[in-house]
Amino acid sequence: MFLKRHREMTKLHNDRVSALVLVSPGSLFGSAEFSLGRGAARDSQALIGYEVESHEGHLIVIDGFLSDEISDDFEEKIERGLVQAQRAGLVASRIWACDSGAEPFDGWKGLSHGGAPVEFPDQMIAAQCVGSWLGSSGARVTGAWATHDDTGGCVNLVRDALNRTLLRSHATICWSALFSEENLPEDNIEELSEDSDQLSFWKPPCVSSRR
Repeated sequence: MFLKRHREMTKLHNDRVSALVLVSPGSLFGSAEFSLGRGAARDSQALIGYEVESHEGHLIVIDGFLSDEISDDFEEKIERGLVQAQRAGLVASRIWACDSGAEPFDGWKGLSHGGAPVEFPDQMIAAQCVGSWLGSSGARVTGAWATHDDTGGCVNLVRDALNRTLLRSHATICWSALFSEENLPEDNIEELSEDSDQLSFWKPPCVSSRR
């Protein structure tokens, strides 16, 4: 009886917790530096890295082409975020899904949720599977790339696939995602002072869609 009640309460708690889905993290590096410039790209890496390691909820990372370019520092932030979610009894998973057909690079390590596969043929199928794990939890999607006008972008695709799967909730594109139409504002990140361990963020509204 106690075990059954515990499982029911755990499911209820998980349904109320939000999820953070990080899409194509490798594109935050070489691709972003080429498109946005090194300074803006590194600001984005800091913003998203902080969000990943400080998120208190479900955490899913969808790797793909260019994930072998992720820096050691950013990799450590991903690992800390996943460990934190695992310890809290939440969904913590790292999967591979690349629409270009690229296979995981040597040394890539996935993290399965409940014995589910860690490799998927494309991002849409991966996102639909993730949505089935999250139940009624809402989701915020970040990473690269996104578009304001919904003309494309891996982040938009994952959001839309989640919205077709999530129950009684929806997914949004987070303010930290990299949008192909514009650079991030120069003041979106402040330098850390010696006595501070917090970042002060510029936060535009999330981009929502119910498709």
